[in-house]
Amino acid sequence: MIKRNNKATETRRIKNLQERCDSIEHECDILRSEKTALENELEVCRAKLSCVEKAESEFMKAIEQTKQIKAQYEKAYEDLKLIKSRYAAEVNKLIRQIEH
Repeated sequence: MIKRNNKATETRRIKNLQERCDSIEHECDILRSEKTALENELEVCRAKLSCVEKAESEFMKAIEQTKQIKAQYEKAYEDLKLIKSRYAAEVNKLIRQIEH
């Protein structure tokens, strides 16, 4: 009878261990699929980050170009004011000559 109890106990133990093993394998499969999903999401995030960095770089180049254009515009405006003042001086000079 002791052998039967030992055999039954051993069988139950094996059955319980097998159930635990199956449960752990199932959890492992779930974790693997979650890991794969997270790795895919990470790759998507890296791709998005790359796009953002590229857009940031292009934006910074556009800002620099805008600053250069603004500087050219300001120089052209100053040149225009100088030309206008010279033109006004010449016109005033001609008007004085005509008046005398």
